[in-house]
Amino acid sequence: MTPFLDVPFLPEETYVEFINGNSDCIDSVHFSLMGAKRLDNRVDPKSIDNLDTIIRMMEQVKVKNKYLLLNSIFYGPDLLLTKNEHLAHLIDCLDKCVNAGVVKGIIYCDQFLLQSLSVEAPELAKSLEAVPGTNTMLDSRAKISSHLAYIGETNFQLPSKLTLDRSLNRNFENLTDTVNWCRQAYPEIRIELLANEGCLPFCPYRNSHDAYIALGNH
Repeated sequence: MTPFLDVPFLPEETYVEFINGNSDCIDSVHFSLMGAKRLDNRVDPKSIDNLDTIIRMMEQVKVKNKYLLLNSIFYGPDLLLTKNEHLAHLIDCLDKCVNAGVVKGIIYCDQFLLQSLSVEAPELAKSLEAVPGTNTMLDSRAKISSHLAYIGETNFQLPSKLTLDRSLNRNFENLTDTVNWCRQAYPEIRIELLANEGCLPFCPYRNSHDAYIALGNH
């Protein structure tokens, strides 16, 4: 059976051509709102500051499911506090992406950001899925059901996919048990696995690493 992949977006015309040439085996694409204020958990990717350019390039991508990365492990109060310019700017960018039809949902790690967006832009949130990011480390039934319950308390839609934690990749018994349980409990949700993990198993630096990236991008 052909695997269906979730792949990152890079702001290069030739890469858009590459994605479109392989779209038959690509289920989804994730992209960033690139610019001076980093909102995702990637380190120093190629940057385009113009939102219209990002939207134009995403419109060219022939993959139906497109997700915006808002997956820093935490954000500062300048973004999370209500009625501030940074949050208003993010909401405006999200709204433009939704109106252009280039985003199905957001990939997040910080529940406070999800709640802030839900409160300040409830109608916008209702049009988007909230997908827990890889670094929420969904490695058990309890953690999966808890995250979905928290999403259910916001205005966001429940996710149509979940990425299980990389630790399960090395434990086939637990992986099988978790996948079978998910398929019974949430049959409408697709299951993804992280295929290109570069970190040590159970890395003791993981939490600090993610926190330093978030701090550096702040």
